[in-house]
Amino acid sequence: SSNGISWTQIGVATISMASQVNVGIVVTAHNNTLINTAVVDNVTVIVSNNIAPVVALTAPASGATFVYPANVQLSANATAANGGITNVSFFREAAKLGEDVIAPYNLTWNNAGLGTFALRAVAVDSFGATGTSAPVNVTIQTVLGTNVYSVKVNFQTNAATLFPGYLPDSGLTFANRGNGYSYGWDLDNTANARARNSASSFDVRYDTFNHLQKPGGGTVWEIAIPSGTYQVRIVSGDAINSDSNFQLAAEGVSIVNSIPTDAAPWVEGFGLVTVNDGRLTVTTGAGAINNKIAFIEIATAVTVVPPINLVSAAQTNGAFQFFLQGLNGVNYVIEASTNLTSWTPVLTNTPVNNLLPYTEPAASTFPLRFYRGRLP
Repeated sequence: SSNGISWTQIGVATISMASQVNVGIVVTAHNNTLINTAVVDNVTVIVSNNIAPVVALTAPASGATFVYPANVQLSANATAANGGITNVSFFREAAKLGEDVIAPYNLTWNNAGLGTFALRAVAVDSFGATGTSAPVNVTIQTVLGTNVYSVKVNFQTNAATLFPGYLPDSGLTFANRGNGYSYGWDLDNTANARARNSASSFDVRYDTFNHLQKPGGGTVWEIAIPSGTYQVRIVSGDAINSDSNFQLAAEGVSIVNSIPTDAAPWVEGFGLVTVNDGRLTVTTGAGAINNKIAFIEIATAVTVVPPINLVSAAQTNGAFQFFLQGLNGVNYVIEASTNLTSWTPVLTNTPVNNLLPYTEPAASTFPLRFYRGRLP
């Protein structure tokens, strides 16, 4: 340059550098009696073969179980071959829980809801390269463990692969599905089920969905479950479109209320709902646009071990009957004994309307007979 404004490139040099270097400039002039100065106002570094950072979740341990509601501590280690680590984000499946920018990288997942989840960490280096940890599976369960009512439904096309542990819903109207459950739509919605077959989908649950606002299609979905209080988790999204405003309610309680983006096309929500009529009902919110549902998870929400009572004893024609008071959807064992030492199970079942009846048909043949109820 002859004026310091217009510059002509006269050469290119490729230099191998360490991960951290100092950049400076040497100046000179034809008059060596004067002091010359220069300022470096712009440096661009192009990494021709950047290696993705390496990140690993160090906590929680894979397979760990926590009691609902839980505060789960997440920790990760991350290293970068080029530059440094700018941040580590923590994800519950497709949902970002938060991030940390300072090592050691930690995050607390507060009030973790019921379910089994795949956790992962994503590290970003100073050149924008990303690395993802291996998933760590954790389970959040009630004080009763797995001894609670739970059901999971994936909304999908008939041809889609069913995710393990889920029931399929292809859009049929409400009916007994022949799999032990009755569920479905207010109108036939099979034409509006989708499967994107997208590589960006976290798994098949996120790849499939059904619409709730298509003309002539279903707008209300229901499933028959025992009356009680449940945690409901709903995930909405579309791997290739984000032109929606997702608003979904269960039993009138808002569960999902969020707008997706291209970077985060799936949104989810958790909520506690009470079912009084034997059906859990999912509806669309008033402000929803192009509403969709990918999958739903329903589980009895129990935070304390409920008391077990035996009530209303009666004897007729030599038969003795009583009721165990308990929670709908929870298995109980009724045991009998003649000496309060040796106990024999006589019934294992779940209450209906919080009552589990038991009848001893030959009660008169026992001089003494004792009964008790317990959890398995």
